Formats: sequence, C-alpha cells, structure tokens
Amino acid sequence: MPDQLESALVIALRDTIKWESAVVTNSGTLTPVAPDLPFDARTYQERDRQLAYRDLIVSAAVVEVSVQVGDVWNYSVLKPTLQGPAPFTLPFEGTEAGTYSSQIRHVTNVSIPYDAARYADADLYGRDALVYEVLARACASTFVDPSIPQIDSTGTVIPSTSIWSLGQGAASQSDINAVLPLNRDLFKKPDQNLADRDNQLAGYVSRLAQVLKNPFEHALRLYVQVESFGSIQREPDVYALIYEDGTNRIFQTEPAVPGGNVIVYNGLAKTIQWVRELVDEVHVPQLYAMVIPGIEFGQYVETLAEVPERKDAQYWRSKAAQLVPEGVHVGDTNVYLDNTNNDAVDGGYVQYGSASLTVPGQMTFNMAGSIGPSDYRVSALVKPNSRVEIAGAQNNSNTSGTLGGATFDTWVASGSITDKIYYVDGGGGVVYNGSLYLPGDTFAGTSAVTSYTQYGVIASNVRQYSINFVLALPVGPWNVQMEYTNLSGTPDGFYIKAEYIATGANAVPVMQDLAPLPFSTTNGNIVLTPLAGMDVHDTGQFSFPVSWTGGSGQLHIRKLTFESDIPTGRYAITGTFAGSTAEVDVTGENRVPGALRWQFVSRGSIVGTIPFTINYYDEPTLPLQIQQVEVQTLSQPQTTPLSQGFKGWRQECLDRAERIIVQNYNLALAAYGTAVPTFRTTGSDWPPEASENWMSFIEVYTPRLREMPGIATDGITAGRQYEVDTPSVTYDGTVYTEGQKFYGVESAGTVYSGGTVHQVGAFLKSRAGHVGKPCLVPRGLYFDGTVRWAKAYYDTPWSTPTIMACQPWMIEAGLYVAQENFWMPEVLGLGLPSDALASGPPAPVAFFTGSPTVGDYPLAVSFFNLSTGAEGATFLWDFGD
Repeated sequence: MPDQLESALVIALRDTIKWESAVVTNSGTLTPVAPDLPFDARTYQERDRQLAYRDLIVSAAVVEVSVQVGDVWNYSVLKPTLQGPAPFTLPFEGTEAGTYSSQIRHVTNVSIPYDAARYADADLYGRDALVYEVLARACASTFVDPSIPQIDSTGTVIPSTSIWSLGQGAASQSDINAVLPLNRDLFKKPDQNLADRDNQLAGYVSRLAQVLKNPFEHALRLYVQVESFGSIQREPDVYALIYEDGTNRIFQTEPAVPGGNVIVYNGLAKTIQWVRELVDEVHVPQLYAMVIPGIEFGQYVETLAEVPERKDAQYWRSKAAQLVPEGVHVGDTNVYLDNTNNDAVDGGYVQYGSASLTVPGQMTFNMAGSIGPSDYRVSALVKPNSRVEIAGAQNNSNTSGTLGGATFDTWVASGSITDKIYYVDGGGGVVYNGSLYLPGDTFAGTSAVTSYTQYGVIASNVRQYSINFVLALPVGPWNVQMEYTNLSGTPDGFYIKAEYIATGANAVPVMQDLAPLPFSTTNGNIVLTPLAGMDVHDTGQFSFPVSWTGGSGQLHIRKLTFESDIPTGRYAITGTFAGSTAEVDVTGENRVPGALRWQFVSRGSIVGTIPFTINYYDEPTLPLQIQQVEVQTLSQPQTTPLSQGFKGWRQECLDRAERIIVQNYNLALAAYGTAVPTFRTTGSDWPPEASENWMSFIEVYTPRLREMPGIATDGITAGRQYEVDTPSVTYDGTVYTEGQKFYGVESAGTVYSGGTVHQVGAFLKSRAGHVGKPCLVPRGLYFDGTVRWAKAYYDTPWSTPTIMACQPWMIEAGLYVAQENFWMPEVLGLGLPSDALASGPPAPVAFFTGSPTVGDYPLAVSFFNLSTGAEGATFLWDFGD
C-alpha cells in the first residue's frame, strides 16, 4: 500500500488540533482572488481561515477512521482531540492545488499578496488533500466498508509521494491582519501555522496508515473466516490477543482449547500461522496478508476488516461442533420414515395419519438408504389409542374417493362392472352373467364380465351397494361412528346398514336401515351417524360391510371410528433390524405419545431397501399407532484433543443460540406491530400447522433457523442459506458443487437448476429418535391431559421461543429440535427409563465412577463399574502419576 507518509512518523505530535480562527465553508474551494481589484487583506484572511477549517475536516476523518480501527481490531489508535465541531464530509473540488507533483510538497515562501494566493495557498490546499487522500486510500484498501470516502475524480489532482516535508511549522496561532505592515511576515507566519497543522495531521495519518497496512502488529482482536474453493468453510470467528512477548503475538478464539485453535503472528518473520483443534495437521506459517493459504488444498484463511456481527443460531451450531466431548454419540441417518401412512409399511392396519397394530401382529417398515457395520438405535414414535379411525378408502372393495374417503359408484353403465357389490334400482331389472336381477336385488360383479342388459321396457339404474372393511380389535365392547356426506344430487337421506361378521360367525347388525340417516346440509359437508355399539368376541380379523340400501344422491364415506374406554395397555414387542433382534416391554397410557427404542448391531452393509420388522405379541388390550420410525447410529468418536475442560461448551453454544433466537423474535414482533399473525388454528389447539406458522415467523429475523430438505427448484428464498446435496447446481449464474453453500438473493429470483439443495439451519423437524434432545418450544405450550393434545396457553406475541428437552408429544406437534452438533454424548444404559430402552447385543462401553474424589491424604476411593455390554471383561487400570 503506497503513499503512507512514512517520513511523517518522526513528527512530535500534539494532542489537540485547535479550532483557532477557522471559518466553516460549504465548498471545497477557496475564496477566489482577483488580481485586478484593489488589495483587500480580508480576502486573504478568509482563505487562510478556510484552509484552517480543512485541517479540522481532515482531523475529523482521522478520528473517524481511528474509531473504525478500534471497532474492528479493538486497538486504540493515537488520535487528536478536536477543538470545536467539524462535519464529516469534505468536498474536495476545484483545482486550487494545481498539478504540482513533486515528491515533497513544501509550502512556497512568498511576499507578494497575489503569489500567496497562487502558490502558498495552493501548497497548503494540496497538503490537506494529500493527507486526506492517503488516509482514504488506506481505508479503501483495507475495509470492506470504509468510514471515509476518497476524493472525487473530478476534484483535486493528488500527487504521488512516499515522503513528507517537515516544513517550517510553528505551534502558534497567526492570522492575516489588515492593520499590520504589508510585508513578507504578513503572509509567512499564518502560512507557517497552517503548515504546522498539516504536519500534525500527516503525523497522525502516518501512524494510522501503519496500523492499516499491518493490523497484526497492533490489533487486539482479529475477525477470521476460512474458505474452501469459494465457499465459506468456517464462518468468521473473533480471535482475541492472549499473549505477546515482543516477537510472537498469539490470538485465540472460542473454545479456548490449550495449544489449539489459535493464530500466531511472528513480528520478526512477518508470518501468520493458523492452528486448528486437530493438532496432527500443521499449518505452514505464511507471510502476513489479509488472505493466506490454509492447511488443505483450496483452503484460504481470511482476516476480515469488519466489525464482528451478531451471530445467529446456525453459527453457534458450527461452534458447538468444533469440540467432541467424551461419550456415546447418537447420530441421525438418512434412514427414517416421518410418516407411516404410506406403502412403505407392510402389515397392520392403516389409520388416519399412521399405521397401527390394533392387536398383536407383525409389521415391517421398508426404509430407503444405506447402512454399514455399526451399532444402531431404532426409535418409533407411538401412541396407544382406544380410538381407531379407518379412512373410507381403506376398504377391500376397490373403492376410493376424494380426501381418502370411499365414494359409491352411481349410474354404472353396462361395460363398467368390476369386482364390487351392485344394487338394481327401479325399472324392470337387468340380466348379468346369465342371471336376472329385479329391482331391489343385489349382485356381485366381476371384472371378467363387465356388461349387463336391461330387462323390460323401463331401464333400471345400477349403482354400488356396499363396501367391506376388514379389521381386528381387542376383545370387548366398542362404539362405532361413521362420517358421511353426499357428493351429487339432492337426497333427503341415506338408508345405511353396517354389520359385524366374525370369522365363521353370522352377521351381527351394528347400524340399522329402518329409517334414513338425514342429510340436509350442503354437498361435501360431513355428517356423523349416531353412536352404535358392538361387541368384539376375539382378536381375529372380522368383516365390517357398510351397505347403502336406499336413498338417492351419491353416498361418500369419509371414515369409520371404533372407540372403547380402555385406559392402558401393555406392549411386548420384538424388533428385527440388520440381522439383529431386540425387545421392549412397556406399558402405555391411552392417547399419550411415547417413544420405543431398540438397540441393534449390524455386522454387514445394506444398500437400498432397509427393513425394520416389529412383532407385537402381548397383550391384546389397547391398539397402538406407530407414527414414525428412525434409525440412528451409536458411535464413540475420537474426543477432541485437550478438550476435557470444555464439557459444557455445547450447552454454552446452545444457550447463546437460544438468546439470539429470542432477540430476533422480539425484533420480528416490533417490526410487525399490531399486525402480528396468529399461530394457532382453532382455539388453543396447537397442531403441526401451528408449529410451522410459528417457525416461519421466527425466521423473519433468523433466516438460518431450520433445516429443510429437498428444496424445490423454484423454492429459493432471499436471505436463506442453501447447501448443495448432489451433484452441482447453478444459481444466479454461478455453479456450486456438492457441499458448497450459497444465499438466496432477491435480484436472482427463486429458481436454481441442476442437482438438489437443502436449506441450512440450526434446527430440524423432530423425529422419533429425538426424545430428550433440545427442542425449540413456544412459551406456554403444554400437553392437555384431558383431551390428550398439545395446547397453547398464549397466543402471539407471547409465544416466546424457549429450549427444553423434547418429549414425544412435542414430536407429534411438529416442533423442531437442535441439530445433533448441539447434543451432548450419552452413556448407554444410564439416565434412561427401563421401559424406554431395549438392547440387542450391545457394544462394550467402559464407564467407571469413583467416590469420594475430595478429601485429606490418604484418601480411600471406591470405584464403581458402570460399564455396559462388557460382562466378564477385565480392565487394565492406569492411574498415571
């Protein structure tokens, strides 16, 4: 960085730039002198005072930059005290300084008044411009956002110089006085005073330029980020000076691991060395620069000349991940089902929202992904439920309909008969498959014979008569209710009959068709049938046909609900995964969500479809919904060296993340004012939709709040950060490869092309294996023990985010948990309820505790073996010194 006035470093500085007789001017030019007019000393006096004011402007710029240096590097730069106010802007315009480009700018000594205006004042003017421009250029080459601007291109010509004239300065106020004799001193002494002020400013600027040229020599704080092939690998961290011995200056960042995570500046060699937490990788010292090569190929370490910004939750997630404490790490995999109401589940019965085992039986969850040899934990989010809800479309009569219901076929034309039960309505009857069916008769259609013929003069209407459901329920009394509607026509009501038919038994009427069920509302509105009772005699499958025996219109059955009053149930369930078997035996409470865990060992690898099979064999009391299944790895990663003293670091990062989320939530409230939206949907209920509404509101000022997988190609949002999954994508004309991150930009639009991306965030949607993990919960949210559902005591704006341990009902409510970088390792078999964890063949985990650990010498300590999976094993003890 040239032109830094190094010769001015020898000038002895005074601590004050006085106002003296400066005159405020709104122009960067001086009052012009007309040589053909009579001599007026006041004109020359005004020019000197304007020059004095320019000195104050430059002084203000020095102070402004000094403040920015202090903000960025926490270094207190020597700066003058200003006497009197001086506005910030200085419009250097005009050509008063001429084009004089000597490498030393002296102040010309003159005795003729007009020469004073042409030469001496031009020199003084140019010196002011030079001092200012040197400072402005130094700022422009250092700071992303300089605190002062450079001189405009149409203004004063700035000469190139590397040294500074000491001049003939005098620290005494002088002013052109019209009553004094018209001689050389009349101009010389005021100009000497102005030259001295310029020298003082040059001295301040020269010292400031030295700091800007090499901040590592002076800074008390650095702001450093790590990049790899153009993508930020580690976001900017603050490094504070912790040691200085005249040669080495050592800067350290959090977590302050001894001997690691530092930047070392060698003042003699002028080199920088970056030391990471992994002490087995050495960074070769580099000659100092704001950007230097890192440890890995394509990696760069950049010292930012910026004021450290307020960090968000995603930043604290990355900070938490820098240390790996001791213990067993529970890691998420890409093998999971966040919804079991799909074709990935074999066995059991599909209810509204999830698969279920209403009685003992077997169910297999087929998940996609890959696993290798390791220990695994498979978790299932379950809900014992005495209310069994079967969607209308879950019939075995090949009948579907809108919104998961079953719509009866009407006016079935000849050629459209399939494998259903049909009813002949009116007319003279029909002939089908060689048999005559009169009005009121039913017949079983077959796809092998699709046509029928009319019998008689008046044509008959053929419509669907019934649909059949197959189900199994625990033995005992049950109440049945049906939700139905009409989709076409204007019926007065429907005659509906439902029967319970156990295997090998006669049909037992459940709903009678003696009178029509009313329908007097708008088509599509749901109507409930009265409750009807039935007794289930055994746990085997039974048929439950629903017949439309009379009435016009078009019947649509949305769902059937079977409900009992069973309060609790016991579940003995084995699980099989990757060739390993484990078991749980728990007791569940009706409609209270819970989590079941099995632990397995995989000796091989599986790629593609990964099955997890459960066998519920005891007791057939209370039906069980299985809402989610998740596979997690259990591992013992190498602990970060020298990190034993930082066991609470991840919790500290989580606390900081929580604080910033709350602060940003309050900012969003202030921005919305009275227009803050409601999060709840109906009353105080808090369904998953309310969680999404709440998270979207927090994201207004916390854009990197939550991780969202599989972003649509037109789903980029301005301000959000995205990471490329595979293989590469193009956004805003730039290609990003796998693992690289980019931000959505308003001007670039919402569309990307190429591979796939996910949204980056510190929290992710909770899943079955996240029980006990840090969960982001709105203040006042609770599980209502009466209705067995999440409710919110507060509505906006009092739903302040807070972090607490995740519970199963929070997963059901769709809340988000902190990413696993925040999670503390655990010790298997400790701190978990016995009914929540079942183990297959466990991996040995050595764990000992001793007591007492404090006392007078000699101290007798008893050691307790709390190791798991190590029965019969022996241990070698090493007490060191």
